[in-house]
Amino acid sequence: MEGERGYAEVIGKVLHAAGRHGRGEGEKAIALLAAAAAQDDSLPFAFGPPVEIVSPHEMAGEYLLGLG
Repeated sequence: MEGERGYAEVIGKVLHAAGRHGRGEGEKAIALLAAAAAQDDSLPFAFGPPVEIVSPHEMAGEYLLGLG
């Protein structure tokens, strides 16, 4: 159950970062994604079908490329 809550928190941070990015707050979005990625890395490995979200690592990379 703790892992499920952790994944929900990661998804929340990713969504919050997407909103910040959409408002032009790129650096704040990257900071949120860094926190989400660190939390995601600390969670136990989940077996089963993959989660249908972009990983925080991938999203941060896309945003960093966009910021130049």
